Amino acid sequence: MGQAGRDRERVRAQGEPDRHRGPPGVQPLDRSAGSEARDAHHRGEQPAPAGQPPGKRPSPRWLRRRWRRSGAAVLNLAARRIGVVADDLTGASDTGLQFHQAGLRTRVLPSFAPDGRELAAGAEVGVLSVNAATRHLEANEAASRTREAVYALLGAGCGSFYKKLDSTLRGNVGVETAAMRRAVGAQLAVVVPAFPEAGRLTVGGYQLVDGVPVELSSYARDPLAPVTASYLPALLAASGERTGLIGLSSVLRGWEAIAFDLLRLQAEGVRLVAVDATRREDLDAIAQAIHRLPFMILPAGSAGLAAALCRVSGKAPLLGAQPSPQGPALVGRTPPVLVVCGSANPTSLAQIQALGPQTRRVPVDVRQLVLKGDEELEGLARQVLQGLFAGLDVVLATVESDEQLGRDQGFGVDVGMTPFQLGHHLSGLLGRLVSRVVAQGAVTNLVLVGGETAAHVCAALEGEQLEIVGEVLPAVPCSQLVGSGLRVVTKSGGFGASDALEAIVTHLHRTAPVRRDALYC
Repeated sequence: MGQAGRDRERVRAQGEPDRHRGPPGVQPLDRSAGSEARDAHHRGEQPAPAGQPPGKRPSPRWLRRRWRRSGAAVLNLAARRIGVVADDLTGASDTGLQFHQAGLRTRVLPSFAPDGRELAAGAEVGVLSVNAATRHLEANEAASRTREAVYALLGAGCGSFYKKLDSTLRGNVGVETAAMRRAVGAQLAVVVPAFPEAGRLTVGGYQLVDGVPVELSSYARDPLAPVTASYLPALLAASGERTGLIGLSSVLRGWEAIAFDLLRLQAEGVRLVAVDATRREDLDAIAQAIHRLPFMILPAGSAGLAAALCRVSGKAPLLGAQPSPQGPALVGRTPPVLVVCGSANPTSLAQIQALGPQTRRVPVDVRQLVLKGDEELEGLARQVLQGLFAGLDVVLATVESDEQLGRDQGFGVDVGMTPFQLGHHLSGLLGRLVSRVVAQGAVTNLVLVGGETAAHVCAALEGEQLEIVGEVLPAVPCSQLVGSGLRVVTKSGGFGASDALEAIVTHLHRTAPVRRDALYC
């Protein structure tokens, strides 16, 4: 049995239905005749698969075959709909922002569960960016969930794909990329995690953060997903697929040299190719090579590569989109902002310290919150509401210093929790807390720092989709929680200068509706 056969057997053993039933992540498509079918077409739903029995879900094989025959490239901005698979929510959002800036209506799914539910979106939505929540999973489970996300996106009408990877190499970089490459049927995955605007570079295959190998940076101490390696080709090779590297010497010669190397590596049987990049121009050259080559390529990387692909496709200005205009200061009282930070990254801690005096900080005693649960939540909610009803911006952070982080992790060990389990539990509690505050009508502007925190808050608010409406800072989107009046800004814990949170809060005040009749008590 060949590798493809073994892959199919493994997927089948994990519960994949037969070829007539399709993946668990895809619901039956509309198969009715006459006016019902026409109505479904106008709603943007897919036609009935030829040869499939009524009421049956399309199989992954049928979906891939239909997609290949369409002649679309793996990432084609002219495709009916683009699907993005990320391993956390802030990654899904910052990459979705690049497509929004290119003029494509973009929605982000804060969570994804392979439970068979269809990914619903109107026909006018051009990009669906899914948080598969795989960063903290074991490799096999992460690969399986990545495949399920692809199948669900195929069932939702996506004809073009992008794999979002963390620019600090957290998570299951190699196995997820390999799983997605196979799921979409691409001959090659081009892996570019560099994001020069954020200080993340790839040189000689090594990932650097602010000039330091990522395994020696603060990301090596990430309590949820510590980074243990900086050499990208080794992480890709862990997937079991043949891996190659295109170094800076080729990249600096332009897209033709990159394309030649990609053709050569593909002919040699390489399936995953890491590519160096240190400048925005490098990303543009790589994107141009991907755009020009005649075979199926899955682009995988940071938000930086996604932006470059938009630029070379003519969907964004050459100099890139600028943050949304701030405009003049508004007269009157604008609704306050609630900042919720569950990140332990030193960058986030510095940003919290830089917030102005008009911000009330509500300290979180992790020990008491874990031990007392709802009782402590009620007390924290009262403090948050007092600040918001007084017209003050409020910051709720689980970590405010390295010393506190160390003490809290020690407490976690004492009660039998790993750092990941403690962080996951705290994120869930923060979500419940924010839900109680929002239910009181005290806030319409949320800033969520850290992907795990953002996902839990959105889940607690029962928000199934975020629609990106603008850019606050580079790689920091502002979204609307679909079905509510909430504006939500999501930010990775390690992104931004020391004044980033202050800039985000200022932006939300300047662009919020003025409440001249608001009474805060």
